[in-house]
Amino acid sequence: MPAYQRKIRDAIKPFKIDQGGFSTITELLETTEALDPSLVEFDKRLSDRALTRIVKDLTSAYYVPGHWTPSTEVWRTLCNDKRIGALLVDITIEMREGEYELPTVSSYSPDVLKPDYTPLMGTGGRPTALGPATRVDDTTTVYRPDPDDVLAAELAADEAKAAAAAPQQEVEEEEGFQNEGEVEVL
Repeated sequence: MPAYQRKIRDAIKPFKIDQGGFSTITELLETTEALDPSLVEFDKRLSDRALTRIVKDLTSAYYVPGHWTPSTEVWRTLCNDKRIGALLVDITIEMREGEYELPTVSSYSPDVLKPDYTPLMGTGGRPTALGPATRVDDTTTVYRPDPDDVLAAELAADEAKAAAAAPQQEVEEEEGFQNEGEVEVL
């Protein structure tokens, strides 16, 4: 039974909803198949545009938390999906040209409130999409350097090694000239 079905089943049992809880949102997304691009959109998974933004963040050259690194099959499948890759190009162009529209949510209407359902409430008792404030441990942030910077650093290191080796070669050559007239007797 998938994790989200267990959560729903346990939601009606008092004190069971947090049993086996997720430690991070990424763990929730991985376990509930929300990142699987092969599933039907909005059925179990996130929209194509949402998945594309996740891939853009994962493959960017900026600081990202360590638990975002695509090291498991779920993340690799998402990053290698051709449909998401094609949409990534379109969204990147939209963002570069300033035409990207942020996702929006319709405003709250009490008419759509379902019976026996309590939305998250913010200060003042108004519904909000934000959950309770939680702390996120970003101490495992990974920096993905620009490939040009990596190449420049490697070239600088090679030049430094060559410069350090050059004086040593000159010393060896001078010693060779000094010992040229000497004959070694066995």
